[in-house]
Amino acid sequence: MPEMLEALCKRVNTKASKIIANRQMSEHERFQRLLGHFVRGNKTVVKCFDDWRRSNILIKLLALRQEGLFTDKHASGLSEETREILTVYEGLSED
Repeated sequence: MPEMLEALCKRVNTKASKIIANRQMSEHERFQRLLGHFVRGNKTVVKCFDDWRRSNILIKLLALRQEGLFTDKHASGLSEETREILTVYEGLSED
């Protein structure tokens, strides 16, 4: 799990660096863009990593999957039943 959080934070931080480096925007525009970016990034971190309980584990796994953090390699450690449930839910979210 820690490597997934690191990967997500790296993604957020890398984009933040690009926003800061963009000299085509004013300081205020960069500030606003950066603030919005961090708010969205924090929502993603919360969606993926906060409140891990048995009752919402599938929601967390699906969120991690949606963010490209939970790979097939990670899923291979789950039970067959859990992998099947994830596959069904992933199929529903694609509609």
